[in-house]
Amino acid sequence: MSVQTPLETDRIVETQVLPSRIVPAQLRSVDGDQLMVTLPLHTATSIGRAPDVGLRLGEDPYVSAHHAVITWDPKLQTHVITDTNSRNGTHVDDVLVTGSVRLTNGSSIRLGLTELVYSAPRERR
Repeated sequence: MSVQTPLETDRIVETQVLPSRIVPAQLRSVDGDQLMVTLPLHTATSIGRAPDVGLRLGEDPYVSAHHAVITWDPKLQTHVITDTNSRNGTHVDDVLVTGSVRLTNGSSIRLGLTELVYSAPRERR
């Protein structure tokens, strides 16, 4: 069995099949109870209040419409987060993001009043 994630290339949507031994990266609420989004390897995930983002945080008035974006960096073999000129900034492990910041397993991400935890892709046991 394999997990499928979308792969967007020049407006053509293909499907990437991940080996079944791989658990995809995830963002969870800080208390760990709520899965917010599964992060595909080769597609950007936008975060904000706008209806067209991948992870909508519409309840948080301190989150911009298009607040940040998470992408896969093939050289680093991990996801990176980039603040997209949000009004209140994006913080990773309590440090303000300038440019792009590498995410590691357990990284704390704060956007407005919302705090998320990043879980890196990993092999199933």
